[in-house]
Amino acid sequence: MNKKVDDSWLKSPLFFVFLSGLGFSLQAVVLKTFTKGDDDSRGGGGSEGIGVFPVVIFRGIVQSIASLVILQNNGVPLTPATLFGETARMRLLLFARSSFGFVGIGFAFTAIQLIPIGSATTLVMISPLISSILSWIFLNESISKHTLFAMPVTFVGVVLIVQPEFIFGSPGGDEKMSLTGILFAIIASVGAGFAYVTIRILGTSMKRHWCVVTLSQALGQVFYGAIVITVILLSATTAEGKR
Repeated sequence: MNKKVDDSWLKSPLFFVFLSGLGFSLQAVVLKTFTKGDDDSRGGGGSEGIGVFPVVIFRGIVQSIASLVILQNNGVPLTPATLFGETARMRLLLFARSSFGFVGIGFAFTAIQLIPIGSATTLVMISPLISSILSWIFLNESISKHTLFAMPVTFVGVVLIVQPEFIFGSPGGDEKMSLTGILFAIIASVGAGFAYVTIRILGTSMKRHWCVVTLSQALGQVFYGAIVITVILLSATTAEGKR
């Protein structure tokens, strides 16, 4: 008699977290590949260009289309109330989700341009621990013993990656990482941590379809990404005119 294969792990939340981390790592590799020319042409100063933010906008457009298609196929009415919330609180949470989501993606992608991809990805991926702390503060959720143990371990890992000069001394040559890139990666992890908290609220007490939540993030990427590009272009034009 054939035993049924246990595939319950495929529906485990931890498996989805693993897929999320894998997906972000693949995005990081693709981003680094496509923007490497921008970095080289500026001597590594990728943050001065708009190379990252067109990628963010394109990501948002693709994610928006995919979210709308899935909602349509699941029979969810594509009405303003459904997509953007029926109440002021729900609209505020969706707005917060899109804003924090953009902070997480925009700063993470910029950090990937400025520091080694492994270091940037590792720093960004401390966001689940940050979300645990935020959930404890804002949602009164308990923190497990495993998470409490992981917090100091994570802090040590961050120190080993950042290697502050007052501990490790001043590295020579090109070994020193960009402090701006490190800061951007940490900001990205905090933004993602806040985004996870809003997702928790929207998915539980608000009972929003998960694609409505991803749609709000995607629209935020397009909207905020366009604003950032406009500001960068206007700043570059103004600087060029003063020469």
